Amino acid sequence: MKNLKLGSGEILTNEEGYLKLIAFYDQCQEFRSDQILIGFEEISWIDGNMAALLMAIISKLAKENNLVFFVDQDIIQSRFNILIRNGWLTGVEFVQRENKTEIKLTGFQKDEDGKFINFIENDLLSNQNLNINEPAKGRLVDAFLELFCNVQKHARTDFPIFACGQFNTRVKRLSFTLVDCGVGYLSPIREFTGGEVSTSPEAIMWALSGNTTKMGTPGGLGLKEIQRFCTESGSEFVIISGGAYWTNYQLFPTLTKPFCGTIVNVIFDCK
Repeated sequence: MKNLKLGSGEILTNEEGYLKLIAFYDQCQEFRSDQILIGFEEISWIDGNMAALLMAIISKLAKENNLVFFVDQDIIQSRFNILIRNGWLTGVEFVQRENKTEIKLTGFQKDEDGKFINFIENDLLSNQNLNINEPAKGRLVDAFLELFCNVQKHARTDFPIFACGQFNTRVKRLSFTLVDCGVGYLSPIREFTGGEVSTSPEAIMWALSGNTTKMGTPGGLGLKEIQRFCTESGSEFVIISGGAYWTNYQLFPTLTKPFCGTIVNVIFDCK
């Protein structure tokens, strides 16, 4: 059994946090048909919503590299109980609190539109910490559904799509993460535009402009609607695809360790 560390310090919903989990993925890529102990020893904190990315990575590695993953349950129980409450580590039950801070880690096959819509409506947007009016909720449901449909059509993957969330009671913000391990934005957009779009940053900006690769169909507005909502509400919107890291504040053209799919993160301002 190989003991591979997740890194040290905090794994937060930011560029550094993503890079730590992607570095763990790169470590695991070196092994085939082996057992991996996920090392949490030097981690002091992990945002609960980042369980979506960690689960997506583990799922991909388990299938492609025939790896079996283990954790020290005592460490998780004593220091990271959010990973039990949100369902990342199963087998331990918690008493349900009236005001939950977690949105359960949930996996979706690419044909499970109904399950995904139910999750967005009843788990994410009905969270008691959010203060969103009904018209805005309706627009966000449509926007997230379009994101899901884009994964169905263009991600070119049979791996599940994972979603998870956590409410931070201190800063009154709810972080939601949606991950797929597909080909990312660039490949299908580059093909559709005949090479006019040739980099991951360009592909993200092309999609955010309301463009779509769906022939003859007005669309591509899902990302644009989420961006508009976040701008108006003081929330944050993050897209990571290929080597590009974009927020509604800044575009970082290259990550030192590109991700093998797409990560969408919305941090709702709940003040």
